[in-house]
Amino acid sequence: MGMESGNKAIYNQTVLLEKEEDGGYHAFCPVLKGCHSQEDSFEEAIANMTAESISKVQGQWLYWLRFCRGTTLNDLQASALKKMASKI
Repeated sequence: MGMESGNKAIYNQTVLLEKEEDGGYHAFCPVLKGCHSQEDSFEEAIANMTAESISKVQGQWLYWLRFCRGTTLNDLQASALKKMASKI
């Protein structure tokens, strides 16, 4: 969930870190599909996940801005209904 701070949006995401048996850490964010990192140290894993999650969120926003530009809510609902109907 996000909140506004001046002109910045602040988002808090859960990041899970697992210590690997052969050394290093695997970090991932369950909410952001494909957001993973494997690093040698805990600090590197956290730093990389911070950068990766920012990149993922920015990418998702850009996608939605391009997708929705000039599109009304009714258009989006109609499109979703068509997709659902085609799968039946």
